[in-house]
Amino acid sequence: MRRAGWRGGFGFAMLSLAAVALCAVLGVSAYNEVKDIRRVDADSLLASFQQTIELKLKGSLGETGDLTAALEVDPDDESWLPAAAGALLERDEVVGVLYVVGDTMRYAFPESDFGDMAGRDLTQFTYVFTLAKWIDGFVVEGPVTLANGEESFVFLEPVDVDGAYHGEVAVALKADYVIEQLGLSQLEQDGYLYELWAVSPQDGRKDVIAVSDGGRDFSHAAKASFDMPTEWTLSIMPADGWVPGPWTAAIVAVATAIALLLVGCLFMGMRARRASRRVDQARRTDQETGMYNFGGFVEALGKERLGPDSPLTLICVTVDDFEETSFAMGWDAR
Repeated sequence: MRRAGWRGGFGFAMLSLAAVALCAVLGVSAYNEVKDIRRVDADSLLASFQQTIELKLKGSLGETGDLTAALEVDPDDESWLPAAAGALLERDEVVGVLYVVGDTMRYAFPESDFGDMAGRDLTQFTYVFTLAKWIDGFVVEGPVTLANGEESFVFLEPVDVDGAYHGEVAVALKADYVIEQLGLSQLEQDGYLYELWAVSPQDGRKDVIAVSDGGRDFSHAAKASFDMPTEWTLSIMPADGWVPGPWTAAIVAVATAIALLLVGCLFMGMRARRASRRVDQARRTDQETGMYNFGGFVEALGKERLGPDSPLTLICVTVDDFEETSFAMGWDAR
């Protein structure tokens, strides 16, 4: 009987552990599902912001397109350039306008800040001037500190004449203005932290362009990279984590409640099974002697499944006046 009880307790423990393990798996699955859903939302938002940033940097912010187009039409006529540069410099966000012909800086406006740059070779300036010539394509660099101490983004666009590189136009804009125009603050309003950074074309280091307040480790953030043509990367992550603390607590609470419910059901089921066994045992045995009663005897005999040639011996013993004698001897003697 003790062995049967031990086996029952061991079985109950194993089933309870299995129920707890199942609920733990369900909890982890729910946690990962929430995380995956929020990552999909972040990736969608990230793709939208990436497209917007590329369009603004290569389009509305650069201010190099009109100057480049005019110079490509008549590269020998530069008489209008100082006036055009002056008109741009009247805007508060424009820091400087530069024009390179071949490998030499031809103009640098305003002359009060950058006039000494005119006549210098490209190798004396930041590497992106050479990069723009080498790839013959649009380049953005920033934020960088210019000669006048202004933190700026420099937008460069090559001037091609008859399909060949002729020079390049550069317009420098204040860094704060550019970052504001990129609309990254909207990410914080949407509940995300962000980090925008670029790989330095010279030494491959990570140059942080803009980062949200309360920046964290973005190693597990959603990321999107694009070329300007140096590689820029925008990383975002929910400010409250991929799975917020209250959500995690709720998942743990639900999984724990289910586990307790399953263990409780197992316990009640085991008790009901034991009670059923006791009732069945009482139905088949004599309460005083513990031996089979007639019904139990017949049932046990039927379980033997004797074949037609199997021997069977039945011995019937009758004790005369057993009941009267046992009552006369007392309960303990019985």
